[in-house]
Amino acid sequence: MSVYFAKQPNELYCRFSKAADSLTHWNMTRKEAIILFKLCEGTEEGFDTGLIKFDELYDMLVAGENINMEDYYNFQMDCYGEEYEN
Repeated sequence: MSVYFAKQPNELYCRFSKAADSLTHWNMTRKEAIILFKLCEGTEEGFDTGLIKFDELYDMLVAGENINMEDYYNFQMDCYGEEYEN
């Protein structure tokens, strides 16, 4: 799969694209994430089993390299309400 979906700590969903090597969407509802998954995969089957652990997705982010610092900070604040150190 060229994209990864994960459930954020705030119960919303995010998407990481290997092609863009970046987080492309976050704070999606389950419905929004399934629609995007279906666009990528052609089906919604496998959405739940295809989710990766949030920490795995978070480890793919490299602040200042594949996500700009402002988006990285905003993502942390949206997910945790504070900066997150994994």
